Amino acid sequence: MKLRQQIIPILFFFNLVVLVNSRVFADTDRQRASKFTLDQMVVYQSLPSYSQSPALKELEKEGNLPPISDRLPKEPFIWKTNIMVDGTGVYGDVMRRVYGSGTEGWNFAVGQIQGWGGTELFRETLIKIGLMWMMKDPKPIPNLARTWEWTDDGHTLVMYLIEGARWSDGHEFTAEDVVFSYDHIVDDKIPSWQTKSSFSFGGQVTELRQVDKYTVSWHFGMAYPVVALYQMDFRFPIVPAHVLKKHHPKYNSSNSYDDYFNVTPSDALPVVSLGAYIPVRYKPGQQLIYVRNPYYFKVDEQGQQLPYFDAVQFTDARDWSIRTLNVLAGSADNTHVQKYDLQPVVLSAARKPNAHFKTHWGDWRVPHQINLNLSLYLGVKNDRDKAVRRLFRQKKFRLALSHLIDREGITTGVFPTPATKPWYGGYSQGSTMYDERMVNRYPYNPDKARKLLVELGFQDTDENGILNWPDSSDIAGQELILELRAGAESPEWGQLAEALVEPFRKEGGIDLRVKQTGRSASAERNAGFWEMEVSRNMATNSPEIYPNSVGPMSDTTPSWHMSGPGGQRDLLPFEQEIATLLESTVTIKSVGKRKEVFGQVLKLYTENQYTIGIMQAKYLDAYAKRHKNYPSDFPIHLYSWTEENVPMEIRWTQKNDHLPTDNYLKMIPMPSDY
Repeated sequence: MKLRQQIIPILFFFNLVVLVNSRVFADTDRQRASKFTLDQMVVYQSLPSYSQSPALKELEKEGNLPPISDRLPKEPFIWKTNIMVDGTGVYGDVMRRVYGSGTEGWNFAVGQIQGWGGTELFRETLIKIGLMWMMKDPKPIPNLARTWEWTDDGHTLVMYLIEGARWSDGHEFTAEDVVFSYDHIVDDKIPSWQTKSSFSFGGQVTELRQVDKYTVSWHFGMAYPVVALYQMDFRFPIVPAHVLKKHHPKYNSSNSYDDYFNVTPSDALPVVSLGAYIPVRYKPGQQLIYVRNPYYFKVDEQGQQLPYFDAVQFTDARDWSIRTLNVLAGSADNTHVQKYDLQPVVLSAARKPNAHFKTHWGDWRVPHQINLNLSLYLGVKNDRDKAVRRLFRQKKFRLALSHLIDREGITTGVFPTPATKPWYGGYSQGSTMYDERMVNRYPYNPDKARKLLVELGFQDTDENGILNWPDSSDIAGQELILELRAGAESPEWGQLAEALVEPFRKEGGIDLRVKQTGRSASAERNAGFWEMEVSRNMATNSPEIYPNSVGPMSDTTPSWHMSGPGGQRDLLPFEQEIATLLESTVTIKSVGKRKEVFGQVLKLYTENQYTIGIMQAKYLDAYAKRHKNYPSDFPIHLYSWTEENVPMEIRWTQKNDHLPTDNYLKMIPMPSDY
């Protein structure tokens, strides 16, 4: 039975449409006046005086902390009031959030995760891209790097760092930290979030040199690879050389890499940090607590050291729906409503006069797709793995899968909300580079799917409803059974996967086995031990920023076709075309030309069903009414997540809305605590 033929409760659906179209957004009178230039958003300069939170002032008075003027750079980073729709804030309150997976450790540079959901608060990067959505001419925003300039030939980028910024233990941040952090990326023995192929341009690995204490220079194999700047944000965290260098095998011959990876376990607290907040307490499966960093290098225009909130408390959640339920219950302050059947509940609750939170819709920027593992070398253990990977590399098979997906039925039967609609892959409709004319569609058509499978040699030889592998395959005669993974932390992925099982079996003869994956699935996945997965690729909302999220621009991208041992990878012809086009975008400065090239990529991508699109959606965001400085037009996801699109350090609440923070303030670490 087609999914669209399932009965939808009429009253429920009517109420849902009314709720969604009621547009319960943030207050429109808090809309920003206009887009900004960079100098209207950020400046580095000395101010006549500075102030700090009462708790830090007391610690300074007691002699536990140096004066604030000694803890700030000579010219601190200043967020201009222009970007603060509610103005500069007041100190106090605790921000209550939810994290979705366990903390592996505190060295993000070696691939350790802290739990997602905004848990990266202790880190800072050279540049920021989240607030580019506010800019007249979107470009990277300075951060630890206050400015940079290209040499005339475009092969060298000289970067000038902020002077006098300090780690939370009082140690000065310098160029040595940047170079040491980059070493993690180019070291093949370290499973960092980027590899040296991510920083290879013109066939050469980028070289980073320390010029002096506050200056570094990047040396590229081609002229003006402007995309390199974008890679210096989230996936290039700066780590403290003065803490980690003595443990690194390159500098300490008595240590192995295993020793080094275990230097910063989840219980190694407090964490030496550059960010606005410092992790100070972690109870696995329960909570994660951050408190303000006394040495944070950013201030507002009034000279108030940021952040405004005293602390951030994360509670554990086995899946993201718990985050939404916590907001409804009043025990959390922010959620992306990723479980679509909860959206009408949230909207209804937000309409009540005494509601403690507001809601805000995102754009069509949540694409859900099926990824097929195309690698012939990574994670291939036996004949079955070989046969499955070769099958996935057949365009006819990918088209057959696409024709078996009743996208209309899924978005009206499984997710009956106007916040979902069919999608055929590539970039979502809200993407900066989306071009409707370039999208190839392979809609629901079981007859076409069966015909393509027959052309590939599949037949139901034992007449049990499941196709058997052709005689020409390495596993001739075996049934066509495929494993489809779905991350348990995102319930909608499991719902999508389960919705495909019956039509794939009854209409296509494919026995689809859904596997719910847990928190430790990333290691298995990165090793290539998977076949198919339901996923989302939100980086394609801004493919000009993240071109390696679209195609093979490095050994580890895209995630569904990573290189095997020794860099072995056999690209399909259309993949090579995509790679060539993506490489050309690295140096394109014209927005029009860039969009034209990404349009060609989109055409190749969807024509070949590189990944198989299922559904695109809008997230509903809910956040506490007491929180200030949320613009009414902030994107839930564009260049980055809301944590960067509305910086955590500039959010605040009025004093009469503060939750008590005395217990958190007692946890603020002093330099001697590290």
